[in-house]
Amino acid sequence: MAWAGRKGIPTPTFGIDETHWEYSDVSYTYDYGGGAESYRTNSDGPYTHYIDPDHGSATDTANPLGSPSTPRLTVPTTFSAGSVCEIHNAPAYPVSTIGITSSGTSGLPVFIRGTVGGSAKLLGRVYVYGTYFIVENIEFKDADDDLSGGATGQMRFYSPCSYAATRTCNVHGNLNPSGSALTTLGTAESPVTNIVFYDNDVHDNGNWELPPEEDQDIMGTYIAIYSNNIWVLESLYYQNSGSGVQANPWPETDNSYVHHIYIAGNKGYSNKQTAFWTKQSSYVVFSENECYSNALADGDGAGIGYQYSPDNVWIIFNHIHDEQFGIRAGEGASGTVYVIGNDIHDITTDSFNGATGYCHAAINLWGSAVRYVVNNTCHDVPTGYSSVIQAVEHIQNNIFDTINEATGYHIFVNSPDNDSTVKNNSFYDGGSATVIRWGGTSYNLAAFQAATSKGQDCIESDPDFTDPDNSDFTIPTGSPCKDAGDGTLISNIIDTYFAAFGVDIAEDLNGISRPQGSAWDIGAYEFAGTAEIHAEGLRYVMEIAFSEEDIVPTNFYVGLATDNSLLESDTIANLTEVTGTGYARQSVASSDVGFTISDFTTTYGVRLDTVTFTGGAGEFDAAKLAFLSTSDVAGLLIASMPLSTAITVGDGEVLTVSMGMKL
Repeated sequence: MAWAGRKGIPTPTFGIDETHWEYSDVSYTYDYGGGAESYRTNSDGPYTHYIDPDHGSATDTANPLGSPSTPRLTVPTTFSAGSVCEIHNAPAYPVSTIGITSSGTSGLPVFIRGTVGGSAKLLGRVYVYGTYFIVENIEFKDADDDLSGGATGQMRFYSPCSYAATRTCNVHGNLNPSGSALTTLGTAESPVTNIVFYDNDVHDNGNWELPPEEDQDIMGTYIAIYSNNIWVLESLYYQNSGSGVQANPWPETDNSYVHHIYIAGNKGYSNKQTAFWTKQSSYVVFSENECYSNALADGDGAGIGYQYSPDNVWIIFNHIHDEQFGIRAGEGASGTVYVIGNDIHDITTDSFNGATGYCHAAINLWGSAVRYVVNNTCHDVPTGYSSVIQAVEHIQNNIFDTINEATGYHIFVNSPDNDSTVKNNSFYDGGSATVIRWGGTSYNLAAFQAATSKGQDCIESDPDFTDPDNSDFTIPTGSPCKDAGDGTLISNIIDTYFAAFGVDIAEDLNGISRPQGSAWDIGAYEFAGTAEIHAEGLRYVMEIAFSEEDIVPTNFYVGLATDNSLLESDTIANLTEVTGTGYARQSVASSDVGFTISDFTTTYGVRLDTVTFTGGAGEFDAAKLAFLSTSDVAGLLIASMPLSTAITVGDGEVLTVSMGMKL
């Protein structure tokens, strides 16, 4: 269950890579009642406990563990280190809730699991305590299929609890549940910490179609008081009667009670409130989430947001579209917020009011928190950026393109602060003048610059997106946004992030390192050249085009992989590279490549480099594609080319791959 990672997100130390299959190794033993023995195994792997209430011989009497021939009826409430509880069907509950305590260790975690594609269900609230355990492949659902109310499957990580995960679970309830679907809740003496929610489907908890004046506050995942180091990853959140995910230390107001929360790689839509939200908290990161169509009935649906003075909130690299607000903040008097590198488009509303800074916008921030709004792309929006309360706001390197309301603005700052900055932004509205509302006055760009001494190095020009009709807001080589940004502030922000989280975020939404050219590009995407790949008979050619000399990496790797295909955002780390005697990826230096027209001396570009892979004793794994990557630490893929057929290179055999580079 390898996780490819998400931009800016530290990798959790427990909860993703662990698997019960590790216990199939003969070095692991378990005491089934007669002394230590190797783990018992069936088609779905090792197990120590076996639960199936639908089996004719199922019983809990004198049957503490259960087996395939004589399963238990119910799930035990305590598990020793190394336990693997395999659940089938819907175990009975003695009451509507049960408590489960794990005594797992880092070397011997506990697994409470359904089989892959199986029928495991939990129909009541499960309180889980303890350490080092994973709950997976289970459906949490309404107990009696009467969706009007009553008991329903939920999971709550309660103190004391640390190093635990819920993954690949389907969590859905009824129209009137008691509490949120998945919850963390600690105590001052024993916070809940290091919890992972991964690859879950969390939906239909509460009545998400209630009218705006009725609010159940039923979250898909609720990160409550005294919770820290919580990851919510790669999951679906939809049709929940609150937000998909919310961090909130209620009833306390201090933002230190909930901290280091990572919400990344999720999709949130059709939730009654927002997709992803935080209240009083600190060090909260929203990264690479997709949000759309939230709270449409309420008229103020937003993809991501915050309120009540959280601090160190990072909203980075998200894709938000088809909302009424893209990113939104409620009231709050302090803190620092970073809105960096987001792609926000198709924000529309039927209730726009251009007379107020509360107006619908791609980015609408209330309160007096210090804000950094940098390198975002906002297209087809009622207003680009709007704010209400006086605060220091740094609005730099953004694209604000196509304002879809007649009384909308590119920027609307109701109460500007003298220390705010507006620099290196790109404004465009189909040829109409830029409109900036600053304080009580509306300006075009030139008048704004003259009146405020702000707006330095801003441009008014079509950003020339690659394919905006199909939501491709990358920029081509001729875009005026290329190399038109300022790197000073964003470089400081990158350093601040690294100091806080130990992760480098000097990249764009597509994973391209920034900057590539002589300066930062404006917007969420960095221009990085183009790549073309093609095959000629048994000779494979990768043709790479760059826009200018200073963005060509110094060295490349050419290699072979067993994968059929790769994503544009993948790196060497995502490859399953060929192994075999004599195989090694080949390094190709590019430092001596010429950049004048006279250097175009071959069919394939500036220079044609050919590398050969020669098999040694035995043979390589079957190669299914050739790849070209940078040879730096990131190992960014520039091109990958499926071979016409899987090729196995045997002893002394040769496979040739060529790379042509051109400008």
